[in-house]
Amino acid sequence: MPKQTFHNLPLEKKSIIFNAAYKEFSNVSFYDASIANIIREACISRGSFYQYFSNKEDIYFYIVDQLKSQSKVYFENLVKSTKGNLWEIMESLFKHELSLVEDDKYRQFFKQFFLNLNIYLQEHLPKRVVMYEDTLEEFMEDIDLSGFKQKNQEYILYVINLITLVIGELMKNKLIYNVSNEEIMERYKLQVDIIKNGALNT
Repeated sequence: MPKQTFHNLPLEKKSIIFNAAYKEFSNVSFYDASIANIIREACISRGSFYQYFSNKEDIYFYIVDQLKSQSKVYFENLVKSTKGNLWEIMESLFKHELSLVEDDKYRQFFKQFFLNLNIYLQEHLPKRVVMYEDTLEEFMEDIDLSGFKQKNQEYILYVINLITLVIGELMKNKLIYNVSNEEIMERYKLQVDIIKNGALNT
């Protein structure tokens, strides 16, 4: 994540650097992205870049965090509007993210993100970026736990993690094969039903 020197910059300067990096990570994968291209686009020196960020990972995760913060706000509103129904929250959140990847402003970045999200990136992404853990902790008392076998935060995090794995794979299908939203949602509901109710008749 950024160093304090970056946060001390004027908003306009921060936006220029952010947009330069966002453009680079939208055009190529994280691994192919070049700091040289970012500093050239932002018109800053390499030395200045390293005053603001330790490495390429720092600025990449910062961008992902900023984009995910939009979904976090949406998550918070959903907790209230659904009265804490976790299944409704996650489905609405997924629909929201589907709408983002169809927006030309975000499509290429998310395409690079989901198609190149390997074990290394997953291990290094801040937990709050991929699991909404900080949001859940804040609103845990507002989540309806009445139907769950275990009513503790760790168990609910496991459920959310399973659903986010489903979302990640479906996003890849959407971005690679341009599957319609209708079909994507059918697949989502089927897989989440397995998480919710199991695969066996009992």
